[in-house]
Amino acid sequence: MTTIKLKNGSGAPTTSDLVQGEPALDLTNKRLYTENASGAIIEVGTNPSTLTVDTNTLVVDATNNRVGVGTASPARILHVENDGLADLLLRDTSSYSVGTGPAVLFQGKDSGGTTTQFGAIYGVSNGSNSGELTFETRNSGSSAERMRIDSSGNVGIGTDSPPSTNNYKYLAVHAPTNAYLRLTNNTTGSTSSDGFDVVVSGVDAALINREAGAVKFHTSDTERMRIDSSGNVGIGTTSPNELLHIHENSSDGSWLRVTNSTTGAVGANGLLVGINSAEEANILNYSATALKFSTSATERMRIDSSGHVILNQSAGSSDNTLLRITGGTAGYSTLNLGDTDDSNVGNIQYNHSTNTLAFDVNNSERMRIDSSGNLLVGRSNINYGYGTAGAFILSTGQIQTEVAGACLALNNTSGTGTATIISLSRGNSGAGGIASSVGGTPSFVSASDVALKENIQDHGSELNNVMAIQTRVWDWKDKAKGSGEGVVAQELEQTGWADLVSEGAEGYKQVSGLGAVEIRLIKAMQEQQAMIEELKTEVAALKGE
Repeated sequence: MTTIKLKNGSGAPTTSDLVQGEPALDLTNKRLYTENASGAIIEVGTNPSTLTVDTNTLVVDATNNRVGVGTASPARILHVENDGLADLLLRDTSSYSVGTGPAVLFQGKDSGGTTTQFGAIYGVSNGSNSGELTFETRNSGSSAERMRIDSSGNVGIGTDSPPSTNNYKYLAVHAPTNAYLRLTNNTTGSTSSDGFDVVVSGVDAALINREAGAVKFHTSDTERMRIDSSGNVGIGTTSPNELLHIHENSSDGSWLRVTNSTTGAVGANGLLVGINSAEEANILNYSATALKFSTSATERMRIDSSGHVILNQSAGSSDNTLLRITGGTAGYSTLNLGDTDDSNVGNIQYNHSTNTLAFDVNNSERMRIDSSGNLLVGRSNINYGYGTAGAFILSTGQIQTEVAGACLALNNTSGTGTATIISLSRGNSGAGGIASSVGGTPSFVSASDVALKENIQDHGSELNNVMAIQTRVWDWKDKAKGSGEGVVAQELEQTGWADLVSEGAEGYKQVSGLGAVEIRLIKAMQEQQAMIEELKTEVAALKGE
């Protein structure tokens, strides 16, 4: 039987007033005292406005409706404080069961005045010696789990089964259709159109920066890549100037490598595009295959594994292939042909200021086509005259050569009979040629087959015409040409052989069919005819005629 002793006045009872566990009530001051196991008098409770246990072990502030544990001045409805770990223990002492455990419930009045649970935090068992934390909220009258931290420390939002893999920790966000993880700050704002989203929509994933800023990627606490607000991707640069900009922040080369399972993936594999340390642009194919260039899904050019350049290899029968080299109006367009000893040993060069096409061999010009279409070999102009070795073919068809030797060497390989060496035509009709028999002397020939002729008659007399020809010798005004023999064109025009006179390319008259031999024979015939006439006179005298 416990005796309750009452004490009027103020102050606590003395140790002589109580025994261990015996209470004493001070009715005047409304305080409750007892003696603890150590024999000390302690105050158990206060009046209805304050209840204190051991100074600050437990304090009930009835005035402010607050409870303090470890503090005599609770600042909230429940205030737990300790000089060290301030922990709160919730223990479920019921029998073990997976999915059960203590909870912290959050309740209040709904709009209808009914007490409603708005949220809860549960500590539940998920197996032997393992537990999880689940977080529940209420939406439109229904409560459901929104987040879970499993026993491995993985966090699931929208899922009660976040992924769990050894050595990895997961933050799993799940939604029936679109799952978003949004990050915002005071600068971005916090509306639906602000911040940065990590999104899974159906089978698609997206990183969305809703601000006019970059998306950056870092390794070793250093930025390695970014996508700027214009959509340009920069690797190694914070200011990309193109859709893809790769930068090496040193004097070393900067490269883009493309490989597959066939090429291999080590340093000497695949396709490499970039610049080297000498600032030279490179496209490197490390495989022993071609480097192809295509347009309209059709190959147009390739460099094969031997280094050969092939244009339009797959061209159809009606396709055209064009290789264009464009230069300035006062410059050159050049195709340079070199070797390992001389990079400039051969050239094909078009001069746009003079509109000439020159061909260089062994570092010297050997041939050109001038602006008029004339072909010049061994010379740079078509000025007539002697002293400049070479040849040219005019666009009009004329040919001139000059050389210290045979100007024209022709060989008909026919081994028998008489063969034509040069065939001549006029007005698209055969006019003859120069022929030679094996071991014989070349001679002029002309078509003479009876099948080609009609109205065949005896030739008229030519003796008077022959006798009228004046054969001449002379010195050329061009001293380099020396002397000559033959006829004067204007004098021949006065004879029956005027048809042999024509006008040459330079406007001077010329004679055909009368070479040195013919002239000498004509002269001999004239001398012989004079002798005949003299003999005829003598014979007539002898006959007395």
